[in-house]
Amino acid sequence: MKGHLRNNIWILSFVFWSLVIQAQLYPSDKAVLRYTQIMFEYPQVANAEVYKIEIAKNVSGSFENSKVYSAQDSSIAHLVSNGLFFGNSYKWHYSAYSAGKKIFTSKDFTFEIIKTNLVTNFRANVSVFDSSKVDAGLILLDNGVIIDRLGNLILVTDSFGVEKRDFSLTSNGTLTYLQTVSAYERTLNGDLIWKTKELKTEKEIINGYHHDMIKLSNGNYLVMCKVLEFNNPRFRKNLNEAIVELDSNNNIVWLWKECVEVTDTITIKKTHLNSIFLNENRNKLFVSGRDINTIFRIDRATSKIESCIGTSLNDASEHYPQNIFSGQHSAQLLENGNILLFNNNTKSGKNSVSSILEIKQPSRKSPSVVPQFGYIYMFDNPEDNFCEKGGDVNKLKNGNYLISSSANNRNFEITSSKKIVWQCRPEKLDTITKIWVPASSYRINFSESLYPFYFTAQFNYQSGKVTGVKIVNEGSSDDQYDIEIKDSKGKMISKEHLIVFKTKTVTIPLPKIVKKGYKLLVTSSNSTQTKELIFTKN
Repeated sequence: MKGHLRNNIWILSFVFWSLVIQAQLYPSDKAVLRYTQIMFEYPQVANAEVYKIEIAKNVSGSFENSKVYSAQDSSIAHLVSNGLFFGNSYKWHYSAYSAGKKIFTSKDFTFEIIKTNLVTNFRANVSVFDSSKVDAGLILLDNGVIIDRLGNLILVTDSFGVEKRDFSLTSNGTLTYLQTVSAYERTLNGDLIWKTKELKTEKEIINGYHHDMIKLSNGNYLVMCKVLEFNNPRFRKNLNEAIVELDSNNNIVWLWKECVEVTDTITIKKTHLNSIFLNENRNKLFVSGRDINTIFRIDRATSKIESCIGTSLNDASEHYPQNIFSGQHSAQLLENGNILLFNNNTKSGKNSVSSILEIKQPSRKSPSVVPQFGYIYMFDNPEDNFCEKGGDVNKLKNGNYLISSSANNRNFEITSSKKIVWQCRPEKLDTITKIWVPASSYRINFSESLYPFYFTAQFNYQSGKVTGVKIVNEGSSDDQYDIEIKDSKGKMISKEHLIVFKTKTVTIPLPKIVKKGYKLLVTSSNSTQTKELIFTKN
């Protein structure tokens, strides 16, 4: 896909028991990139045990005199996280070693990282108060940039300042977001993979995609949208919110409409839905309705509302009244079964104080809505303690809470003991007045790297012989893999499932040779990547 979207299938062939490898080279020669954290990749060299990656500025003179990076790796992929900068052109090559001796050196390849005025016109204003408590990784801001925890630019999109709501990194290492009234998926380099369009059925028009979207494990997209039913005199225009599942061709797979499922026409005038969270294992969808101070759960199999925390939306669902949050955003289900939310607390107007709440899901046996964790804003400036609109919170793997107070342009991380350990207050330069102005973000998202789930499959060499297949988890997250071995006719010979922790390697012994050869396929459980190794014998 225009030089960046990587092939999902690699083919490595073992022909006449000599190795012929067809693998990708990345960055490809003369590539132009929009990011500085790069996963370098190169074809496997027969008998190689170690590779050396060297990068230099693409300037006149010797490679050695302009070299900026050098590292060794036993894999055919190597992540460079630091030392590369926007506006620079680079050249690189790789060398292969066996038994300590160099057996191959590639030619020099070139790439450049785009020149962007954000280097001088954007500043993240990061403060690290306790680095030992900060969950290292990357921050995605809704104005279209990704920064590291020190505030350095890692990725820039093509339209900084144009709000990209729910700017997120998928498990496949692609970007999703909503901009204006459309939803998008793009490669890290900005190439378009998918975009919504206005849809028309026999009953309705679907458009106005907004607030939140989810890339599903089946490859489809779940997106919040607007719906207009025509030729229906009972259609309530004030209840025009909907949630739609679309495939990659924008075919409607599933559609939920509040005008159908919200039957309380007396109390409910407008909901203003602003976030969705899907528990895919149970097919339950959690939805936040800002204007009705309610979080409700939908059973996707039936489209019925099962429970409401706040206002009752119909007579059939379970109802649990609450008075601890209002005007909320970013409701999501945690692994412990609690619901996390950003409580704008709008019920008292500008005298209110916003907060973060983690609440236990109520049930018929335990109907009370009880906070399990709460963080109340207590900043020195009283105006910073109320976030009237927007707001976001995410619970990180280390137990901390990453918070965006979008109306006040304050992004910060707190520990479970409510200590602020990191803060970011981005600004952009007004190029006319030369004054720095806030560059706030509606939401804030987190990823450990640009490559959460990434792996390679390669032959393992010992003393010049292939002894097995090596699977290397190159990503920043633990992953699981299905290993399938099939004969030349596609018949399954064996299958196994492996868990490989991040940065770790597992080696699979070679199976007994099938007379006419076989295929070995490795598939990630968390991304769409599949690697295929083909063994043939004459």
